[in-house]
Amino acid sequence: MELAATPATATMLSYSADRTEPLLALPGPAEWWPILLVVVLLFGARKLPELARAMGTSITQFRKGLDSATDEDDEPKAVEAKDGESVS
Repeated sequence: MELAATPATATMLSYSADRTEPLLALPGPAEWWPILLVVVLLFGARKLPELARAMGTSITQFRKGLDSATDEDDEPKAVEAKDGESVS
């Protein structure tokens, strides 16, 4: 089945092919205000610093875990033989 070349389909096809804006963009300043309001209402103003601190430590620990995992991958591991001797 072929699409008929009408002006409407040509416009739709050219728009999707020439799209320059990203499909998923970050919220702008107008969108952040309602999001911030909902967060404050859900957690309360006193709880927000604790949540931010916990998120920061979680991100730090995650990055340390990634760094240690890549360090472990770089080092050759010694394989222990059945009789207890170390084999590289």
